[in-house]
Amino acid sequence: MEGFNVSYFMNGAAFMFFGYASFRLLTNKPRSRIQSILGMILAFWALLEFKDILLYFPSLKPNG
Repeated sequence: MEGFNVSYFMNGAAFMFFGYASFRLLTNKPRSRIQSILGMILAFWALLEFKDILLYFPSLKPNG
């Protein structure tokens, strides 16, 4: 099990949770304003987690 890091799993799990929850909130047609705002916030968090997942690849790391 060499090379296994729990943070990889947690970032993936958080991405899937935020993505699924935002999808469910934003595709429900009769929704309130608070559901729309929460869905957009969760979609933004899903994008942040996706960015962190992409940074695991060495070729995508910023130079610096």
